[in-house]
Amino acid sequence: MEVSTSSTVHGGSETRVICKVCQKQFSKYTCPRCNLRYCSLPCYKGHSLRCTESFMRENVIEEMRDIQATDETKEKTLQMLKRIHFDEAGRSIFEDESFAADESQESLDSDDAEGSFFSERTIQCIMEGEVPTLEELTETEREHFMRYLATGEGSRLIQPWNPWWLNPLAKNVSVSKQGSSLIQSLDSSPDSSSSPSGMAANDELMEVSPSEVPAPPSKPLPSVRELTLKEPSPLLAVHLAEVVYAYCFTLRYYNGDWRSDPVEATSVFLSVSHVVGQAALPESVCEAFHEALQTVCSPVFKHAGGLPLGLGLLDDCVAVLRLGRPCVICALSDLHNMLQNAKQEFYSESGPGEQSGTARLQELKPSSSIASSSGKSKTRGRRSVMPVNLVVGQGSRKKDLRKIEAGMRKVFFLMCWANDQVDEDFSSLAALVETEKARTAETLEPANKTGPHSKAALIDLLRNSEGVLSTLGHQAPTRLLHKLKDSTPAERGSRHLS
Repeated sequence: MEVSTSSTVHGGSETRVICKVCQKQFSKYTCPRCNLRYCSLPCYKGHSLRCTESFMRENVIEEMRDIQATDETKEKTLQMLKRIHFDEAGRSIFEDESFAADESQESLDSDDAEGSFFSERTIQCIMEGEVPTLEELTETEREHFMRYLATGEGSRLIQPWNPWWLNPLAKNVSVSKQGSSLIQSLDSSPDSSSSPSGMAANDELMEVSPSEVPAPPSKPLPSVRELTLKEPSPLLAVHLAEVVYAYCFTLRYYNGDWRSDPVEATSVFLSVSHVVGQAALPESVCEAFHEALQTVCSPVFKHAGGLPLGLGLLDDCVAVLRLGRPCVICALSDLHNMLQNAKQEFYSESGPGEQSGTARLQELKPSSSIASSSGKSKTRGRRSVMPVNLVVGQGSRKKDLRKIEAGMRKVFFLMCWANDQVDEDFSSLAALVETEKARTAETLEPANKTGPHSKAALIDLLRNSEGVLSTLGHQAPTRLLHKLKDSTPAERGSRHLS
């Protein structure tokens, strides 16, 4: 039996219309908004998202108008609004001398007392799914909103990010011997455009969920011997651990989403990683993590979490390293994509030869309160680890781009070096990081009991007792790590480069 596909069927004196959605059944109903004829509820839900959402919103608003609040409900609502309105010290977050002195702001004060600083127009836009930008808010709304964020209340609305290296699926990640993905895209061609480093040019354009394991490079990684004729330094393992530490901090600082602002995320990474950001060459795990930990606990990141976060990041670093070569390569590939995104954003936002409009990269200069060592070699001179505050517009566009490009080359070299290692090397490095965390926590434990002045003294003591590696020749990374792990702190402190 064939079903008629015409829109109307004439039966006697009655005209029956076919459903405009499924085109199978006779229509029984008409949408009150768009007058579309439909046959059933599923067809109504699927015919127009605008009609269904508007219908549900009107029903909800109508039901809310009919609700009669009890005294108990009013009291609970009032207490909730008070918690929003006042900070922990009992002071109103909207308290301002101008409000108290100006009687013309009485209406605004009444709105604050009700716990809402958005106008009805803004709330209506939000309910309709049109979220306004910060520039679209009124001056009063913007001021109140920024105060709301400053109190930390806004952080409760952000869902905590689950790091991908703690995802059980990360243990199943595998890469080829060349460090690339085992699954290649069908539309990729061997002669497709790629970056000078061998990374795919469109890697950064992939939409990846922040909780998912980052994708490895789409192109095979060259061996370190193809990049340089020199023997790789045995200290690369130490540098890798510091870079992974800074990478974990950057992702936690941005709740796993560095793509929201690649330039700022790159600035954060370069300020924590002295290996990439300042071309530092730490000679021990103690020295590398001391500088990174001191930066994380500095006033620049005073709201990040302080010492507990800094020590917890060591666990993150251990977790990434224990996952072995595949996940270390994925982490470095994700980091390389972040730097590449920042580079492209600089090109798109600044014209040739102009001062960078997004010159948000931090100019990392030694602190005046900490004198740098005057050693002849970079490996011997101790650097200041305290960065200055982020300064917009400081530094030329070319200088910022050179810093990003140098970081991309460094990260790519570490990625190629890591691909040449075996999982046992990363396990040994992870064990060394665990030992360093236990030593650091034990050193700083008395400071938690004796106050901040003792903590500062212990940090100075820690800075002065940094151990350095002795000249062991170009040994395999595993042998070097085991030698460091088995030695005592006193033995490590007595080793100096000649």
